[in-house]
Amino acid sequence: MIYHPNEEYKNAVIADTDMSDNIKKAFQNKEIGEIVYTNGGEQCHGYLSAIGDTGWMVATGLPEKEFSSIGRSVQTTTIVLFLIALLIVLALIVVISKQIVAPIKKLASVAVKMALGDIDVDVKGISASRDEIGELTEAFDKMVESIRSQSQVSEKIAAGDLSVEVRPRSDKDVLRISMVSVVDTLKKLVEEAEDMTAAALGGRLDNRGDSGQFEGGYREIIEGFNETLDALTGPLKIPAEYMQRISRGDIPPAIADEYKGDFGGERNRGSAGKRCGVCTGFCPGDRP
Repeated sequence: MIYHPNEEYKNAVIADTDMSDNIKKAFQNKEIGEIVYTNGGEQCHGYLSAIGDTGWMVATGLPEKEFSSIGRSVQTTTIVLFLIALLIVLALIVVISKQIVAPIKKLASVAVKMALGDIDVDVKGISASRDEIGELTEAFDKMVESIRSQSQVSEKIAAGDLSVEVRPRSDKDVLRISMVSVVDTLKKLVEEAEDMTAAALGGRLDNRGDSGQFEGGYREIIEGFNETLDALTGPLKIPAEYMQRISRGDIPPAIADEYKGDFGGERNRGSAGKRCGVCTGFCPGDRP
């Protein structure tokens, strides 16, 4: 032994000291590493290491009380630091919850209402920050305004106001582009109906609507108008022709064609029930 806190151990052979056998064997066998031993009946914690190739060994150690006090100090420091870190994390969670989670929940609630068709929503004031949440809120506000504007335009179109002006915001604005197409088609439909009405009022019964410029239900409307005019003008042409023949002294034969509704003469059926040769009804007498 070269040095030891116990003066009696200095320059003594380790085998002659009052140290436990395990540390004596460790010195003799040149073992390296941690070791728990007794010194003067007191338990100690130490570490053995070799000094190069000299054959000498160095042992460092601490009594159990001192060693444990250091461990407890480290443990206490670790616990304190952990608690401080935990408090910081909790504080950050609260702050993040107010700045991020709460606005997102409000935006989600607004999105649910809009999904149900309720556009009476307001996202202003949900987040006043300039971070990503603030940008999301601003973008959401623009989307709400766009949907509200489109809804107002749709209401005007549904009310028959075709003077409304629809401007697509981009070439990807499918909804507004479709609304423009609907307005243009409805304007053409109204113009075509007005032309047909003007022609009918002017006596031009052969005029028909151009259904080829429309598609789907719009084409069916014009075709329905045309079929209605055909159904009206068909029975009227024969009496007109008969009147012209009668004016020339040519008495035509009785009309043998069958017509439906008022043209069939159900309202004008007489007691004789005979069909007139000029009109499409029935005369009350035996003669036309």
